[in-house]
Amino acid sequence: MDFFITYILPCIYSYFIGSISFSIILTKILLKKDIRDFGSGNAGGTNVARTIGTLPGLAVVLLDAFKCVICIWISQFLIPGVDNKTSMALAGLFCIIGHMFPVFYKFKGGKGISSCAGFMLAMCPIGCLILVTLFVIIVAISRYISLGSVLAISLTPIISYIFMPEQYKLSVAIIFILVAALAIFMHRSNIKRLIKGTESKFSFKKTQKNK
Repeated sequence: MDFFITYILPCIYSYFIGSISFSIILTKILLKKDIRDFGSGNAGGTNVARTIGTLPGLAVVLLDAFKCVICIWISQFLIPGVDNKTSMALAGLFCIIGHMFPVFYKFKGGKGISSCAGFMLAMCPIGCLILVTLFVIIVAISRYISLGSVLAISLTPIISYIFMPEQYKLSVAIIFILVAALAIFMHRSNIKRLIKGTESKFSFKKTQKNK
C-alpha cells in the first residue's frame, strides 16, 4: 500500500491533471474552435499567442506551468518522507506526459515546455530561473521559440544536478533525463525545420491560419 501511495498514485492523478489542456479550453471559449486546427496545430501557449493574442498565450503558458506545480505540491504534502523527491519528480513527469498525450483530447496535446518549466520551478527553483533566463536570451536573439525551448530543456538534467546535488539520487536523475528527452522528442519537427532554415520566427502579430 505504501508503494502504491508513494509511487503509483502520483502518476495517476498527475496524468489526469496534466491532460487538462488550457489552450484547447481557452480557444474553444474565445473562438468556439479547436486550437489544433490553427497555426502549427500544437495545443500550446505559443500557438495560442500567434492565433488569438499575446495575453491569452501567456495565460496558457502560466496555467500549463501551474498545473505541474500543483501536481508536485500535492505529492510533496501527501507523501512526506525519505523518498519524497522521487514521488514529486514522478508527479511532474506524468503531468507532462498527460499534457503531451491528454486522455481527454484523443492523446493529441502540446509539446510540454510550459509544463516542464513548472516541473523545474517546483523541483529546482534556482535552476528554473537560470533556464528561463537562458530561454529568454536565446529567443530575444534568434526569435526562435523552439530553439530556446530545446536548448533550455536539454540542460535541465545538468542544471538540476548542480543546484540540488544532495537530493539528486539515481531515480530523480532518470526522471529529469526522461523529462528532457520527452520535450526534445516532441520538438523533433521543429528541430528538422531549424536545420533546414524553415522554422517560423516568433512575433507578436496574430496569424489566424488553419492548418
